[in-house]
Amino acid sequence: MPFLGILFLLLGVISFGAAIFAGVRRFIVDDKEEKKEATITFFISLVLMMVFSFLSCIRIVPPGHVGVAVTMGYIQEKPLNPGTHLVWPITSVTKMDVRTQAYTMSKVDLEGQTQGDDAIDVLSSDGLTLKLDVTVWFRLIGSDAARIYRTVGVDYVNKIVRPAVRAAFRDAAVKILAVDIYSEKRETFVEEVRKLIESQFADRGIIVEQVLLRNVDLPQTVKQAIEAKLAAEQEAMKMQFVLQKERQEAERKRIEAAGLRDAQQIIAQSLTPAYLHYYQMKIFGESFGQGPNNSIILVPYGTGEKFMLQLPAPK
Repeated sequence: MPFLGILFLLLGVISFGAAIFAGVRRFIVDDKEEKKEATITFFISLVLMMVFSFLSCIRIVPPGHVGVAVTMGYIQEKPLNPGTHLVWPITSVTKMDVRTQAYTMSKVDLEGQTQGDDAIDVLSSDGLTLKLDVTVWFRLIGSDAARIYRTVGVDYVNKIVRPAVRAAFRDAAVKILAVDIYSEKRETFVEEVRKLIESQFADRGIIVEQVLLRNVDLPQTVKQAIEAKLAAEQEAMKMQFVLQKERQEAERKRIEAAGLRDAQQIIAQSLTPAYLHYYQMKIFGESFGQGPNNSIILVPYGTGEKFMLQLPAPK
């Protein structure tokens, strides 16, 4: 029984004894004042006895829990839902958590439920030993709380959850290469572990919600090999980028040269003698027009011909 239940029951017994004593005293005393006082004491003790007896029967199950009622060794199969319940004073109620719980096993001290290095050591199919940091989310099925309490007890996490999780990771690891756990096959590995844990929890009244592989610690030689492979892949990708850039630059230059060639061909086709003569006069005019005096320019055109151009003096 809980402490408060025992306390209220004890107070009820004391009140009952006080009521009996006051009731007997009413009949053996002759003084009216003492008889009146004994009567008052009797009724007060009787009321207190009933109040304390009632309080000793109250059990409160908090939210997110179910209660397993045990009366003199007999376990009530139907669990008590969250709320206030009236039971026998001699009935004890054990509260069991049905909310989502997280169990972590990590090599970092004080990060998980167990102090010290609690990571799972697994052996891969290629004979390498890996250290895994994992977290499992699970919850208790409320309707199975009484059965779990009867067959396992309240310490079902250490008796069922922890061993099942560690065994599932080890069983799944022997079917996969170490580098696969560290690569894109990681999700497949975790899903396999989840299925193994679900099979272990199937008849235990526990539901696994999520399996999280938080960290994989590979042997140093494997780490170096993976890092070298990644570095080589990155270098190859860099070279591909450089080659692509050079191809684009070469294509740009080719297009630019083709444009210049086409422009020169168009200009060459448009250079008629009349246009060249006009352009020649324009250049002479711009050059001599900068002088302080009027200038007369004689520009030869054709054979034996002259063209006179008088330019005004600049203002």
